[in-house]
Amino acid sequence: MTPTDVMKSRSLLELAVQFDPAYAPAYAALAEQSVQEVVIGMRPPSDGYQEANISVQRAFELNSSSVEVFTAAGFVELLSDWNFVGAEQNLRKALDLNPHHAFANNVLG
Repeated sequence: MTPTDVMKSRSLLELAVQFDPAYAPAYAALAEQSVQEVVIGMRPPSDGYQEANISVQRAFELNSSSVEVFTAAGFVELLSDWNFVGAEQNLRKALDLNPHHAFANNVLG
């Protein structure tokens, strides 16, 4: 994945949020995107992790029973806060909702 691909992904997620501001999975995906941008060195941690936490919070406000939201919350907690217990709880909740969710299974490891 190139930096151009990453930026294209971000622009499409931002477009999804603009198109439907009440669509929680778009905010969850933006949270994951922000963390991934930090991990690959495209954003400073302070900026990327802050945006990830804001996006996950908004996703929970919109839909607190979404597998995508719990997965994003676990991913953000794991990498931005190093909150292993909280991350595991969110990822297990995601897998309770959908045991076959690939990304939740991958992050939980």
